[in-house]
Amino acid sequence: MRRRGLIVVAAFLVMAELLGLQSLRDELAGMRPANRDELFYSYMAQKLNAPALCRKIPWAAQAGPGIDFAAEYVRSNCYETIAGNTENPWLCWRVKRLGAVSVWRHQTSMWSCVGQAWRHERVGSGVAPGELAQYFQKMGYDPDTLQTEGVTPALVQVKDIYRGLTARVGLRMRSRVEGGDAPTVTPGSVAQAVLLTRLVGLIGPIDAPLVMKRGDAVDGAYLADLAAMSSMEWGWCEKIPAEMPLATERAGFRNWCVFKVANETNTIALCKRLTDPAGTAPWDSLPGLCRAQIDSPYPRTMHYAPEVPGDDARTRRLLGMLGVEIPTAKDLPKEAIYQAYWEFLDELDGRKKDAAHVTARQRLIARVEALPAQ
Repeated sequence: MRRRGLIVVAAFLVMAELLGLQSLRDELAGMRPANRDELFYSYMAQKLNAPALCRKIPWAAQAGPGIDFAAEYVRSNCYETIAGNTENPWLCWRVKRLGAVSVWRHQTSMWSCVGQAWRHERVGSGVAPGELAQYFQKMGYDPDTLQTEGVTPALVQVKDIYRGLTARVGLRMRSRVEGGDAPTVTPGSVAQAVLLTRLVGLIGPIDAPLVMKRGDAVDGAYLADLAAMSSMEWGWCEKIPAEMPLATERAGFRNWCVFKVANETNTIALCKRLTDPAGTAPWDSLPGLCRAQIDSPYPRTMHYAPEVPGDDARTRRLLGMLGVEIPTAKDLPKEAIYQAYWEFLDELDGRKKDAAHVTARQRLIARVEALPAQ
């Protein structure tokens, strides 16, 4: 008797699925196209692989139909997509079909969901870049502080700005409008003459000993190296104390500065000015490498840049001394901000389990859940 009852219940559930009775209550309540917020919830749920966010989408929200697909619950599609992305067929119990069975068009249902999970189909919806940025702003995120979440780097890299000084591209200098305090931000570059004038004001002329009016001797060494790489004159390297080390180069800061100028100007005579620690094999010495690179018959595609301090604090101080305005992330092209948010989302799909990723992911999910509906 009990077995017969179970068969009847199972048969009823199968018939309900075939006839679409599960959706009857929602259809009677009135179906409507999903609004902007609901589509965003679906997008975030799929990007984060967070099925809990699908619950923010009411069953009344639908999508379609189209030429080759039947109308569907946006909420069902949300669960089905995550099931496919994570190979989790158990989510398919939450998926239901909208309306009666459609023979000729693809239709989202519990069974299509199981198939998608079985095949591990990775699909998902999209959102316009500007719209994504607007929602992140609503959730309290700021492109200038996004790195404090601990999963993506800062958008503005002061080391890249400093390294680019000799290339004279991509910098922003701030000047004062004559007769007022309003700043004028001019995209572009620092002319070599302007940069060298400022360097002379900080470390003295090329033929004089290093005298720092601001900062310390280490600051002076970096600025002298910058002057050498900007002007391609090795005399600036002589201002660097001979005994000053450079963490990345065993021969010291001054030697490395001369080596770079020699290679950039193809001046093999400068290689004779280089020294190396005692006991260094000739074929492995800095003078030997200098001569080999300059004498090489093959064209050189790599170029040397000014040395950048290992810590951002010193880099920011040097840029400040040079009068270089450090842009905020909000000053960057919008495309860079959009890309930063996408990369942030990609980091939080649930695959990385370290504390920083787990905490940032939980915080983002909570902020999405707290968004007010339209």
